Order: sequence, then C-alpha cells, then structure tokens
Amino acid sequence: MANLEQMAANRSDHRGIPRHGPGLLSGLLACGRCGHRMFTHHNHNGRGLRYVCGAESACYGVPICQALAGDALDAHVTELVLRALTPAALDTSLQLAEDLELERADQHRQWRLRLERAHYEADRASRMYAAVEPENRLVARTLERQWEEALATEQRLTADYESFQRRAPRRLTAAEQDAIRRLAADIPALWRAPTTTVVERQELVRLVLERIVVTVAGTTEVVV
Repeated sequence: MANLEQMAANRSDHRGIPRHGPGLLSGLLACGRCGHRMFTHHNHNGRGLRYVCGAESACYGVPICQALAGDALDAHVTELVLRALTPAALDTSLQLAEDLELERADQHRQWRLRLERAHYEADRASRMYAAVEPENRLVARTLERQWEEALATEQRLTADYESFQRRAPRRLTAAEQDAIRRLAADIPALWRAPTTTVVERQELVRLVLERIVVTVAGTTEVVV
C-alpha cells in the first residue's frame, strides 16, 4: 500500500518546487511513458546530470523506464523560457490578457443579467404569494412552493457568481504591465549573471512552466 501511495504522489500534477542541486528542471519533469515524476541523478563525481524515471524500478525491480542527459535538456528549456520572456513575447501575452479581460467583462455582464432576472422572479413570486386569499389554501401552497424555488435559484446563482469572481485573475494595472516589460529586458542578463543561483533560476522557470512531459525515443537520447 505504501508503494502505491508513493506512486500516486509521484503522478501529482502540482507544480514542482525548486530543488537544491544543478538540475534546472528538478521537480518539474514527468515521464511521458508512465506519468511518474522524474528524478535527478549525478554521475562523474557530480559533474554529469541525468534525469531518470526510476519509480517503478525502485518499487518492483523492473528496468528503469527512461533516462536522458540533463544538461542538453536544461539548455533547451532555458532557451525556450528566455524566448518566452522577451519583451515582444510578453507584449503578445499582455495583449492576450487584455482580450481575455474584455471577454470576462462580457461574462460579468451576462451574470448580472441572470441575477437580475432571478431576483425579479423571486420578488414576483413573493408578491403573488402575499396577494393570495388565505382561504385559498391550495393556491397558497402552490405559490409558496414557487416562491421557495425562485429564492433557491437566486441563491444558487449568487453563489455561482461569487465563485466565478474568486476564480477570475486580477487585472494587471498599466504600471504593473510597464514593470513587467522593463524586467523582461533585464532577464537574460540576470539569468547569466554569476551572482544568480541555481535555485533562483529554478524559481524563474516555474514562473513560466508548471510541468514538462518528456518521452525518450526508444533507447536514444532524443526527446519528444
């Protein structure tokens, strides 16, 4: 049971945390064959880095699922990350965020219309129930049930809208967008600076990537 629980934890989709050591992608890599998290392995007295999927090998003694050279993959991902963080790429992302904000504004408008309609229906049902003659019990019970259903619908829509608002990301201000653009121009220099630590580079990668799935082609070092 412990092995099964550990395997389930390895398949977790949560964002990997930075790990100490030279592996830039430690905690982010997932095996494209079995879905387990891949681990770092160092050889040649710590100078050689490899990413290894060995969870099932450790649990069941089967051959290692796959492994690949880490330095080449780290370099490739670094190039992609820095390319994604160039000012031009960020401008595209910020424009996309602006387009999404306009779409969310329209969604908010539709939600408000639905809430207004639900409130109207609940208020109308309340007035109809209040106006019925007390001796007309059958009609009163029907109207009371309709009023309760209208109130329940209004409450459900209100809760759904509040949930939608909580999930919606906060809109960046113009000052924040300008700060992002200025930072983007400095990122390559900061990345290559000798004072930048491995952990800091790992943290920067995690601002862009949540999970990387790799599959080695056959027994080669080619990754797809």
